Amino acid sequence: MKRYALGLAILALLAANVAYAQLGGPATPRAGLWEYSLKTVYTPSLDIDGDYGTSVTINDDLGWGFGFGYFVSDQFNTGISLAWRSIPYDATIVDADDENNTSRYSNWLDMANVSLFGEYSFMPSRVTPYASGQVGWMLLDTNIETGTDEYVCWYDPWFGYVCAYDELTYGTDALTWSLGAGLRIELAPRVSLRVGYEYGWADIDGFDGTDMFRVDLGVLQ
Repeated sequence: MKRYALGLAILALLAANVAYAQLGGPATPRAGLWEYSLKTVYTPSLDIDGDYGTSVTINDDLGWGFGFGYFVSDQFNTGISLAWRSIPYDATIVDADDENNTSRYSNWLDMANVSLFGEYSFMPSRVTPYASGQVGWMLLDTNIETGTDEYVCWYDPWFGYVCAYDELTYGTDALTWSLGAGLRIELAPRVSLRVGYEYGWADIDGFDGTDMFRVDLGVLQ
């Protein structure tokens, strides 16, 4: 994780030097325009401790998402961000009848997040540092089967009204929020690259927060 963070910092500094040398000057006017962005988010591995000696290690992962933002002014952008990922994890579980009897379990954690965000660019130039914040809601699915089925029905565009039994899995949802900072570079008129760091929190027991490193590509319309 430290090597990744150092590499990202070096990349950002090199990009800044090149950008200031080659992309000087005022940015394309943004006020009143929409920005559509492709987002990537890298999170390092994370350890979470639970009750009675239980724990889970969530492996590092690269997630994907989309953003839809509106520039209220040339320097302030606000909108909605959607992101998702499937993360492998390893858990230590404890026998309910004997807390000294532990075992290991591995599976995939499916995660989806929708957030409202705000981003402020400090300068109206083609290269500018920015600060951001967002608040949203996250859905988690552990893919651990509960042992019970649910009879569900839905409308399929090919087969019409369909009903079947669906195996239930354990999951939860939670409030999330984050703060971040980085560098915004206008690569071409109406095309920008953002490289940044964020720290995120979630309203989940045992979760103290996590680092997030992101590289986004945006297009103005």
